Amino acid sequence: MAPGPVDTANSQDRRAPPWPAHGGLMGERIRRFDWAATPLGPVSAWPQSLRTAVDLMLDTRQPAAIAWGPALTCLYNDAAIPVLGAKHPEVLGRPAGEFWAGIWPAYRSAMEATLAGEAPAFVDQPVTPADGLEGLTRWFTFSLAPIRSESGAIPGVFCTGVETTERVLKEAGRSAEEERLRLSDERYRSFVAHSTEGIWLLELDPPIDTALGVDEQIEQAYRNGRFVDCNDAMARMYGLDRAEDLIGKTLDFPFPATNPEARAYFIEIIRSGYNLVDIESVEQDAEGNRKHFANSMLGVVENGLLKHMWGIQRDITDRKQADEHRTLLINELNHRVKNTLATVQSIATQTLRNTESPAAAREAIEGRLIALSRAHNVLTRENWEGAGLTEIVEQGIAPYMSGGEDRIRVSGQNVRLPPRMALAFAMMLQELATNAVKYGALSGPAGHVALSWEVQAADPPRLLLRWEESGGPPVEAPTRRGFGTRLVERSLAQELGGTVEIAFAPAGIVCSVDAPLG
Repeated sequence: MAPGPVDTANSQDRRAPPWPAHGGLMGERIRRFDWAATPLGPVSAWPQSLRTAVDLMLDTRQPAAIAWGPALTCLYNDAAIPVLGAKHPEVLGRPAGEFWAGIWPAYRSAMEATLAGEAPAFVDQPVTPADGLEGLTRWFTFSLAPIRSESGAIPGVFCTGVETTERVLKEAGRSAEEERLRLSDERYRSFVAHSTEGIWLLELDPPIDTALGVDEQIEQAYRNGRFVDCNDAMARMYGLDRAEDLIGKTLDFPFPATNPEARAYFIEIIRSGYNLVDIESVEQDAEGNRKHFANSMLGVVENGLLKHMWGIQRDITDRKQADEHRTLLINELNHRVKNTLATVQSIATQTLRNTESPAAAREAIEGRLIALSRAHNVLTRENWEGAGLTEIVEQGIAPYMSGGEDRIRVSGQNVRLPPRMALAFAMMLQELATNAVKYGALSGPAGHVALSWEVQAADPPRLLLRWEESGGPPVEAPTRRGFGTRLVERSLAQELGGTVEIAFAPAGIVCSVDAPLG
């Protein structure tokens, strides 16, 4: 078979070196870049006018860049890398709005004018700190020139310029180092002013000699140590309006010299020398409010003399109060659980000891535990801050009001009871109601119970409660006190902090309570 025709063009392309064959670091990046993923498309599809402009840009010794096509996709040379700073190399192949981020709004119209055929030039133009190297403002003299295609259209812009920062600063009477210091001070001032944490600088005049005994120099430090700088956040932590209200005050303001904890706290800071100290403190603000602070402090020691102290302070009062409240709740919970278990243990022991059969014991224990549970439900709804006597009574007598019968007549204003008192009354009502159902006024169809109470004016006020049965079987005084009677008269009286008396009147049992309302 005769050989076919040879594709000389493809053969030459395969033998040709990759483009661009020069241009240093950016020439290499342009060669390896995936241009097919950008609006420019693969390099093989680029027009000769763009290739020529790129070759010229890479050969230019001044910072130069090209923006090409509808999206104004950007390329740049090695000399432009220092100008771009941290944006290099991410902005290669990105639109002009990203390439010139920060100054694009100011120069977008100039770019549009260039695409229309103009060639604007700018002298000593500042680049904002957001775009300058190390955040410094820099000045440039640069020009824009249209790039014309083979057809005479203008699809791109060629930008080149020189940095004039040194000359501009010199003419303004400043050096680059002075500019850095000025910017550094501006950054510090901005950070301090907007920080939500307190930042302060303390000056000790005369300084403290760290080689001598610290204790002997404390009085001097309290007299002469003054705040020379701080932010508004620091002042607000001490109940002041502005930083100016704290600047000039001595150490005796936030760390009273009469407070031994404050003195020990300050001594530890001084002894730390160069070391950073993290310490929590309890102090008072200008109005005497107790505040908790977390502090990070660093002493500035020169030639053995402590001259300044830097500090960052955070107000952790809310967190500390939350911790204290949580600890209080845990301790209170432990206390209540122990009391409840002790009550249950006592109920079980005494009931088993004083009942004749397992069935009777179980019934008694269940009734007493249910009463305890109902009272706990009421207190839980009230976050264990107390309960109303009316609700305790309603919960306690509800099981004995069958069929809507009004056999327990209640009268009395609602009285707020502390948790221990509420539980005591719930247990007492359970015992009295159970006894009335079994043996007393509620054991027959005609009996009634009158439950009433009132608050007697005293210091402290006293709660007078009376349970009086009538219409039931004749009552005889028992020969011995059962557990229920002892529970009401002794144990619950102790819980109430008052007196509880049960009288076995012939017409019915009468229980009288006299207890202080805490």
